[in-house]
Amino acid sequence: MHTEDSARLRGELIRSLESIYALDAFGALANLLQGESLVLKYLLECRGQPLNPSVLSERLHLSRSRITGALHSLRRKGWVETLPSLEDHRRLQVFITDSGAAQISGQLAGMSAYFDRMIAGLGAGDASQLIHLIDRCVSVMED
Repeated sequence: MHTEDSARLRGELIRSLESIYALDAFGALANLLQGESLVLKYLLECRGQPLNPSVLSERLHLSRSRITGALHSLRRKGWVETLPSLEDHRRLQVFITDSGAAQISGQLAGMSAYFDRMIAGLGAGDASQLIHLIDRCVSVMED
């Protein structure tokens, strides 16, 4: 491929991705994949399991200081609570509250609605092709 063609395609790809990123749906998705929302989502998925900040840091691939900051903010909002571990009082156990579960469930429902709309607009075939192309993009960029 000629350098001019490559540069043109690169520019079109970047503009296309920028327009997707500007959509509310993708801003909401980005929010769900990082920080407080990611912590709440994981706590909801693991509800009933004992989790401490170190486990959250490890499983979510976030620094310990990022987890500490997120938990502090989530506690202030009443969406999580921390209690001393029954086995080791030096460790904290983290629990999602009912209001935290309602908050993240609402975000997840909104996200589902965005993507249901996209799938309905694209149709099953194009949606499957898009998924395949995104998977290929990830594979190419990981190599």
